[in-house]
Amino acid sequence: MRLLLLHTDEAMRGFLPELFRIWLSKSHPAGASKVEVLDANDLDHAKVVSLIKKRFDCIFVNLRLPAMLSIRIAELVHLARVPTRLVLISGAPQELGPGLSLFDGYIRTPFVDKSFGEALDEILLRPLPSEHRSLSSQEHLDIAILNLLQRCDGLAPGSRGALHAFGMYRDAYLHRPWRAAHDEPSMTRSQVNRQIDFFGEVRPLGFAGRLSGVRARVNASRFYTPSEKSFLSSQFSYLLDAFGLTLMDFRAETKEVLDGLERFGSVAEAGEAEDSSGLGEDLLRSSAPMRYVHQGITQIVRLLPGAAGRGSEVR
Repeated sequence: MRLLLLHTDEAMRGFLPELFRIWLSKSHPAGASKVEVLDANDLDHAKVVSLIKKRFDCIFVNLRLPAMLSIRIAELVHLARVPTRLVLISGAPQELGPGLSLFDGYIRTPFVDKSFGEALDEILLRPLPSEHRSLSSQEHLDIAILNLLQRCDGLAPGSRGALHAFGMYRDAYLHRPWRAAHDEPSMTRSQVNRQIDFFGEVRPLGFAGRLSGVRARVNASRFYTPSEKSFLSSQFSYLLDAFGLTLMDFRAETKEVLDGLERFGSVAEAGEAEDSSGLGEDLLRSSAPMRYVHQGITQIVRLLPGAAGRGSEVR
């Protein structure tokens, strides 16, 4: 049995491997076993993809891996149907609730309710769930991620809350669409690796950075009053939350909206009504399929230079 520990805490990396070895000597006395330990502070996405392809029997992670990689590892394991157990080791003070469905097991530290060995027995000696995990679609995965971030929004430093944290996560790890089928046959190792590569290729639109640039242009504009700038800023914050929820299904539309918003930023900076010809219509059309994004865009286009009734919503 091959075990991998990815942890950011030096003390945990120091004593947990010995506990693993003690358990392995009892549960697999005649088998070849190995425990690998990596300092998770040095992890990046490319390294994570390569580690998952090494087909460990179990990977143990703590929540606070850099760049929300504990969530990304869980998502990749589900997306590619990797036959590797993924176990969370955490000292989180709060109950993690439905978000734990991202993982195949949870060991809470310090060990109070049961010994470490008993916890490993429950997790590692039961059948491998790789083909029968409960998260059967991208929507189920997204809900589980949101649930986890609701309990631990500190996983995304600088976020305002779970929705913003989810947007930051999806902004970084936008992957190809996934539609799982319940009757998919078992895959060979090479097929699993191709799946890992397929979903490991992330294609972010960078909407957080792009919206930040639009906000900066609006704030620098002489065309808008302070109250209008404040109102627009709140709408940009709203869009940061809304984009993450729609991005998987509306990539092309999201890109069009972002292109339009960047043009909005240029218009705001210039303050010329003629530069905004057709922009409001384009933004409303592109955002129409995305209900929550459309609500924010509707408020923004009312403040385009030359728009009828401009400023009424901020009084």
